[in-house]
Amino acid sequence: MKPCLLFVSLVALNLMLGGCTHSTSTAAGPCAVPVAVISSGPVIQGTDRQPGGVWITDQEQLDTLTRHMTMGNRIPDPLAALPTIDFTEEGVLVIWMSQHPTGGYALELAAQQAEIKDATILVPVRRITPRQGAAVVQMITQPYLMLRIGKGNYNTITIIDPDDPARMVVPTQAQGHLPVDHP
Repeated sequence: MKPCLLFVSLVALNLMLGGCTHSTSTAAGPCAVPVAVISSGPVIQGTDRQPGGVWITDQEQLDTLTRHMTMGNRIPDPLAALPTIDFTEEGVLVIWMSQHPTGGYALELAAQQAEIKDATILVPVRRITPRQGAAVVQMITQPYLMLRIGKGNYNTITIIDPDDPARMVVPTQAQGHLPVDHP
């Protein structure tokens, strides 16, 4: 193959693959965006008691939420070691389950990538529940999952569970889910 043709082919391939995270789709189908867990746990504080989520787009929002999540904790802070987030390239999605009277409940990332389809990112998260009759700790839990997600051409975040048809939509604009600092 001629060097010029090889160069043009490589540039075209790079544009097709690299541009995927910043567009809704390619001719080959939906785009994939990287997703990684940055924190999870059995209890989240400072949020609604019902299932929910929030899309965080800057460090100030993340600091406010993590301050409320750890308020009153006497155990070591699991959020103290959060990685640095480059909010120009990615955002943070925090989702939580409703309150439960026992342990055994959790959220886990079901895949390392999320798909963008029609301006909606589909984030695969599995809900874990204790099996009937399992020995579980007797404490109030409200599991959460904090994810780092690459930015792309999407304006809606939909949480999908591969084992359950139920879905949850998280707005990409803060709509009252973030706690507010009071002086």
